[in-house]
Amino acid sequence: MNKILTGATGLVAVLALIGVAATANADGTTGNPGIDNAQLTATATANGQLADDDSVYFPQIASSHTVTAHAAAQTRVPATQQLRLSSRYHRNGRTLTFLKAQRGAVLTLRNGHQRCVKRLVITKDGRLTVKLTRAQARQLGAARTFEYTVTQSGMRPYAVKCVILK
Repeated sequence: MNKILTGATGLVAVLALIGVAATANADGTTGNPGIDNAQLTATATANGQLADDDSVYFPQIASSHTVTAHAAAQTRVPATQQLRLSSRYHRNGRTLTFLKAQRGAVLTLRNGHQRCVKRLVITKDGRLTVKLTRAQARQLGAARTFEYTVTQSGMRPYAVKCVILK
């Protein structure tokens, strides 16, 4: 949704610049004979319709309008607080034990082909034991590596790639 709104805002800005360029002449006057930009600004400000930072031609677009990215507001999880495996994973292992689990985070296990094997929401802090079915263990061990991704609210998601032992 953010990409759509950003694209639409960019399109409106480009169209606004094209419209201003099409109506302005080289001598600084508008396309209307006898009226220049200074007169338009003075008239609009005197009537109280526009503020100093508003555009004369498009009053709904203010020059002080900025678009903030959602990703910029998110912070990284410190490396000392990231979820990590307590021991290395062996092929077709049915349990995975993680340390430093944080309640409310979403853990996603993906195999080496980037297919989701298991997704769960962490319910308690501390040590986390994930139990896999036999089919999930085969699917996770189908390649040489697997990765787990941790997503927390207000934090940037991170992924850790692990090598599978035989």
